[in-house]
Amino acid sequence: RDVCVDYGIAFRSRSIPWKLDRRSRSARAYGVKDEIQLTDEFLEFLGWFIAEGHYAGSAVRLNFAMHERHVAERLAMIVRDVFSKDLSPKIFETNGNGGRSLRLEFGSILVSRLLEKLVGRGSRNKHLPPFFTALRVQKLRVLVDAHFKGDAGATISRRLARELYLARLLCGSKPKFKLTHRGECHLIDEVKTQRSWV
Repeated sequence: RDVCVDYGIAFRSRSIPWKLDRRSRSARAYGVKDEIQLTDEFLEFLGWFIAEGHYAGSAVRLNFAMHERHVAERLAMIVRDVFSKDLSPKIFETNGNGGRSLRLEFGSILVSRLLEKLVGRGSRNKHLPPFFTALRVQKLRVLVDAHFKGDAGATISRRLARELYLARLLCGSKPKFKLTHRGECHLIDEVKTQRSWV
């Protein structure tokens, strides 16, 4: 069944790929594979993107702490394997309001639109992909664990917080929410908290 059709992108749960609708321009015209499989690597990338990613025009960016270069390098490899060998993700140091950090960046309007459709735009609007409840537990765990490695379960998106809570339940965890003084929500497994919301 089709979960969504937009930007020429369709997810078919039977064969589990994201396909470009053949009526639209070919993905190759955008430098991306015609079919993107829902592999563990793709789900790992999605989890990290939900935690650390954002858009700048057609550029896709993920920020990392300086000690996470190995993560940035692995995700750069995944980008080339999953989306296209023609993409050339770059890793470089940058200065921000949080000090020095690493940035993984690559340009692709199609990947940018795909990610926006799958997981939203802006930290307050981020969410899990629409098919997350249909994933096998092992694959769902890859997605959720990657997010937790990036953000340690913290989010300011109420929708994402609710979906992470449900995803953790589906994975067999006993999650709890802890609200911070800044309004962030921290999802913690099997820990007693003072306040919780879903």
